[in-house]
Amino acid sequence: MISILALDSNALFKHTLEIKKALSDNISKNILEDTFKKRGLLLEKVNSSIMKFVSIKEFFDFTDNNGWNSETNETWMQVKQELNAIVVLNEEITSLIKQQINDIVSYLEKIQEGRHFISTLKKTS
Repeated sequence: MISILALDSNALFKHTLEIKKALSDNISKNILEDTFKKRGLLLEKVNSSIMKFVSIKEFFDFTDNNGWNSETNETWMQVKQELNAIVVLNEEITSLIKQQINDIVSYLEKIQEGRHFISTLKKTS
């Protein structure tokens, strides 16, 4: 189960990184939308796996400390590191999206100014 969780969290990290690259490089909307959908499904799967994994880990912690091997613990630590990296990427993605929204608002304001200017010119002509 931990190896599946590790694979899923790695895939989640890759999709999150792909979203950041897409937002940074203005990649097409279709690629971005598809990646967000895949990432959303992976988020649900990883969250469910973590819940199951934590309950199993708590059971082993409660019953027998020897039942939890170092390989499983090492994989769990890798998953946690990857999830922490995803949190950082999420913050960067949020910042990139906010910047794009600000750019769009600025463009809309310039369009509005242009319309006002043209309207004024038409009235004076």
